[in-house]
Amino acid sequence: MPPLPPLLPEERERDAILQLVVQRREAGDTFAAIARELNASGLRPRFAASFSKFQVADLLRSRRAQALIMGNKDEGPRT
Repeated sequence: MPPLPPLLPEERERDAILQLVVQRREAGDTFAAIARELNASGLRPRFAASFSKFQVADLLRSRRAQALIMGNKDEGPRT
């Protein structure tokens, strides 16, 4: 059996979502506006039908998002 790739598709999608959230917050967008954009793009959170402003805020507070903000995307747990 071949080894797993360094980043699984789900992790790549999560990193892309986190990067979008960080970029939009830096641009001054609200959590609600970011949630609407994510939902319009067809992306969905893992255990819900759509993103809420609260989920977007929680994503931004995650250790991975903080690592992205600080410039080291390799830090933080891979969940």
